[in-house]
Amino acid sequence: KTPSYLRSIPIAKALDPDFSSAAGFDRTCASLRTGSSRQLVDDRERVAMFICRAIGVAKDTATWFKQRGNIIDLPHSPALRARAKHDRAALAELRGLLEGVRGIGPFFTIEPGNWQFDFDGDGRVSLPEKYLFWIPMRGIGSNPYPVADAEETYRSRNTNLVIAIDRSDVYWAIAYLDFAEAALDIALA
Repeated sequence: KTPSYLRSIPIAKALDPDFSSAAGFDRTCASLRTGSSRQLVDDRERVAMFICRAIGVAKDTATWFKQRGNIIDLPHSPALRARAKHDRAALAELRGLLEGVRGIGPFFTIEPGNWQFDFDGDGRVSLPEKYLFWIPMRGIGSNPYPVADAEETYRSRNTNLVIAIDRSDVYWAIAYLDFAEAALDIALA
């Protein structure tokens, strides 16, 4: 029988992340936001928190640049320098989340092609934003930079991914964050 003084202590329940759709992404990230001050229960929560916050950082940064127009006009801007420092700190925080992961996984699966975000803050999800996480199909020599003007074009040349996130993905993300932090350090230098 549990002593009465222990019954009043809330026991953290492990999160069951759902990154299979935009709605699942929103539910998962909302549940992590509400418990921001609590300790993360396990590696699955650390990885889920990383994904939620990384998308948040990307959206915030894209919106910041969209609101300022042509970034060529900003190279020596104090605002751009401050933004680079802000993003550098955010990347270091994200890396810290992943460095706490100890297990080998797999932790859960994600389907990023099903996520749809308004990255640039203009109030709508454009076709490039809708298909941002899709990749070119095998055998199609696709340049990702030209913007297709129709949804059929995206669907005929690209495919959605289903990824089982494991320790190798954590290592990859840490390395990518190290690269991005270094690039910002060089830009700030």
